[in-house]
Amino acid sequence: MTGIALAQARGVATIELTAPANGAVGSEMTITARLTDQTAGPIADTEIIFQSSLVFLNALGDVEVGRGTTDQLGVATLTFVPRSEGETEIIAIFEGTAQYTDAFEITPVVVAAGPAQYTQEAGINVPGINVSLLVMILSAVWGTYIAVMYRVIPRLREGSKYSSYSDVSSRRPFILPRKDSSKTPRNDNASQRTKQQPKKDPGNETRALVSNWPTV
Repeated sequence: MTGIALAQARGVATIELTAPANGAVGSEMTITARLTDQTAGPIADTEIIFQSSLVFLNALGDVEVGRGTTDQLGVATLTFVPRSEGETEIIAIFEGTAQYTDAFEITPVVVAAGPAQYTQEAGINVPGINVSLLVMILSAVWGTYIAVMYRVIPRLREGSKYSSYSDVSSRRPFILPRKDSSKTPRNDNASQRTKQQPKKDPGNETRALVSNWPTV
């Protein structure tokens, strides 16, 4: 009985949500939520959670966009900047306390197209490093690179020149192999005929012609 009596003793809270019916991407809109009890009296110093509906990959969900605390009139205010166009819903939530029950309220808002919220800038943007320091670093790197190449390229050229000389000196001319006369087959019949034929004496032939010449 004690628990039931305490539950019945809690006051009933109600939220009255006010938001513009139309807005634009990138433009601020003011959202107010007024929290009251069952007697329409304001509930002060109470936190109100504001959410906005969001569609992502064909899935609908609620995203928290801010929080506010009610003042003496029970009013909490939030400045909201929509980031996407289309119809959305603004939700105000009171999670409840030991004295009051929880409550929430939803109101639709139509957001029109506006200026682009994200822009792409060329170049490198590194937080904490200014442009002059970045230029100095790049200049030092390129200066070192040029100095090294200035020293290395002449040596590479000299090395390539010496290597060409060594290539020429290492070349060997192509020489046909000599024939071995000892391995050439000999014709024995021809050699025998050469041995059998006597050598002719040109003097004998002359004497024979003189002796056979007719006399007068």
